[in-house]
This record gives sequence, C-alpha cells and structure tokens, in this order.
Amino acid sequence: MIPAGLLLSLLPPCQLGEPAEAKPAAYSMRRTEAPWRMRVSTTAPRPVSIVGADGRSRAFWWSEVRVTNDTGEARPLSLTARLVPDRGTERPAVFRPDVDKAIQETAGRGVENILSWSGEIAVGEAKRGIAVFSDVDPVADRLEVRVAGAACAWRRAGSAWFLETVEHATVFARPGDEMRSWSRPIRKVSEDWVVVSSKKVRG
Repeated sequence: MIPAGLLLSLLPPCQLGEPAEAKPAAYSMRRTEAPWRMRVSTTAPRPVSIVGADGRSRAFWWSEVRVTNDTGEARPLSLTARLVPDRGTERPAVFRPDVDKAIQETAGRGVENILSWSGEIAVGEAKRGIAVFSDVDPVADRLEVRVAGAACAWRRAGSAWFLETVEHATVFARPGDEMRSWSRPIRKVSEDWVVVSSKKVRG
C-alpha cells in the first residue's frame, strides 16, 4: 500500500503556484486549500451516422463541451466524459478521427475531440470541443452527459483530506415517439456538479 503522504506528493495539484516544469512533483497539501471548478457547459447529444468499409452504417452520438478557466490560475487540461442513458449501459467518450471528421462536416467548422486535449488551460481561456459516444441506445428517454477533469480532486474538512472524483453532470430528456427516435427533440433538464467517489486519505 502506498503511504498517504507519498500518494499526495505524486498526484497533480489543485492550486498551481508555479509551472509544472519548474516544480514537477513536490506539491504540499496546504496548496490545495481552495478547491476550484472550471465553468463547464455541454450541448444536447445528437446522432451522426458513419458508413464503414463494409458498407454498413453505424450511429455515434456527440455533444459539444465548453470549458472556461475562471479559477484565477492556469490548470491542467485533461478531460474525460461519459454518457449515461436510462436504457442500456453507460458509454465512455471515444476518440475516432473518422467520426470527428463527419461531425466537422455536419457542423460546418473545425472540431477538436476533448480526449486530444493536453497541457494547461490559461487563466481566462475558453476551449470548445466535442465528446463522442458509441453504441448508445437510440430509444433512451434520458441522457446524462458527465464531464470529469474540470474540478479539483482534493477536499479538506477540518484536519481531514479527501480524494474525490468530481464530475459536471447535465441531464437531457427526449420526449416523443420512440418509433421516430432520430427526430425526437432533446431538451436540457438540469446541470450540477456531482461527487462520484470520495476517499479519506489523511486526518
């Protein structure tokens, strides 16, 4: 088992005081006392059809993700996403250049898959990308887009420290006729930050 103190020194900081290259791993817990969350928004998932080499059509779903760093410091930029439907199983975001290209043609502009992002996002910088999901049940009535990596993973409560998985969750509903699943309207129901897991590591 890795000692808690060593674990804390290996994980990325919530508060970056210097560039990562200037202080690669020695981040103390006192620098994480002000947890941050970037501003996140996602659009309603929409389908796109891709024809494979075998001539068969396959459906993917995609959502636009916008992230703005209004936290006061540069932050690591490493996002993941998943789509949680009320039917079928949840689907993690995928990186498919062929699907990205089809979405780009549909949108009429260049797009970036959020899984290709790396490095840092500067203070005040805003980025717009797409999250792509495969094998989504086409007759799902509820679609929830979860985005992780845009919030501080550390939380302090008194002398105790917790390592948490925090996601931005946006819920969409699809009312209407299931026999016309591709044309059913999708509306936003709610959005909030959700703590998926929390583990006490010290205190």
